Amino acid sequence: MYGASERTGSVRVVDFARLATRKRTGRDNKGAWQEWTEPHGHVILDLEGVGFLDQARLATLLRFSTHVRSGGGVVSLASLGKTVRLQVQIMRLYRMLDIFNSPKEALGAHRD
Repeated sequence: MYGASERTGSVRVVDFARLATRKRTGRDNKGAWQEWTEPHGHVILDLEGVGFLDQARLATLLRFSTHVRSGGGVVSLASLGKTVRLQVQIMRLYRMLDIFNSPKEALGAHRD
């Protein structure tokens, strides 16, 4: 993935590690989110390389998910490490987000 996100068909794959640590450059993250999501869009957040969801990353994840879902979209998480997977289970985020082992698996589930 060259940037923080790339389109694969009708699905946007977002590198969450880059999204969560992105420096502000005159636009807030919400501006970037709107760029990457269309109404009723499907977004896969690739969490590869994210070892732990600290408070800031968790807030980013929840805000991003709320933004996408408010437009009728679907958010999936992929490539969760052991610690992040445990956090997702404890916080019961699997109730609002689909969980996949890899972006490729998530793409297969989102094929139209």
